Amino acid sequence: MYRKALQKMIDWKQSSHRKPLVLRGARQVGKTWLMKEFGSQCYEKTFYSSFDKEEDLKTIFTSNKDPVRIVDLLGTIRNDKILPEKHLIIFDEVQECSEALNSLKYFNEEANEYHIIAAGSLLGTLLAEPKSYPVGKVNLMDIYPMDFDEFLNAAEPSLYKYLEETNPQEILKIQHEKLIEQYRNYLIVGGMPDCVYSWITEKNAGLILQIQKDLIELYENDISKYNGKVNAGRILLVMRSIVNQLAKENEKFIYGCVKQGARAREFEEAIEWLVSAGLVIRIYDVTKPEHPLKAFEDFSSFKLFYFDLGLA
Repeated sequence: MYRKALQKMIDWKQSSHRKPLVLRGARQVGKTWLMKEFGSQCYEKTFYSSFDKEEDLKTIFTSNKDPVRIVDLLGTIRNDKILPEKHLIIFDEVQECSEALNSLKYFNEEANEYHIIAAGSLLGTLLAEPKSYPVGKVNLMDIYPMDFDEFLNAAEPSLYKYLEETNPQEILKIQHEKLIEQYRNYLIVGGMPDCVYSWITEKNAGLILQIQKDLIELYENDISKYNGKVNAGRILLVMRSIVNQLAKENEKFIYGCVKQGARAREFEEAIEWLVSAGLVIRIYDVTKPEHPLKAFEDFSSFKLFYFDLGLA
């Protein structure tokens, strides 16, 4: 599949200011595929490690965070030698090993000749834990579901090519109708890679709906298992209220729609957790429609949206 993030990763590889790269994004948005595809396209070899599947790997980082030692041990485990610049090191599901995430700081300071990418779910929520998060020592890249360009290129490559090569004023009516049809499909399917793949291969809306329900259940289970400073119950209440709020003619997010009598101070942390986890997008109202919009944001007036249109 075509993902715009691949070009950004190639730019990262070629940058003179390159640091270890951290991909942030919700589960199932395609982070693992992106890292492996990038490795196969741009490096001689890829050394992939998942801290979810290989729990024993965590012991490498507990006693010592010397990057050269870590690279040597990873090479020994894979029965191969990891070479700087020529090989790519991948740490997947890195949220399961905070020591590995923290080690990226030392890769940046002492062994930046090694190209290393880490990815995981809920990484944004670790920003509140500076001991484990290497603030300022990594390049960050947010990975989202496929946008309409990527969806169109996957569903109708020839139509996507036509759109890219044709001046908007010169698009034929019949092609415009085809584009509108694909856009309507995108509104239903969304951009989650599993949903897009199933739509292309099966064209079964019922199957897509089931995949979407399974994904929402997966995210809610993640929230239910969350054991941190923010109340998991409040996080779930906020997430489950989003669609109902958008269906009403509310001009902004209303805390009372989450829970009767609710106040901002009760649910602000829950909202921030969802935004940091990449599950929700917060859009602020502006007091003036002028550039730059961020200078005129009204932080008391906002709306929340699911990170994927199809899931909404």
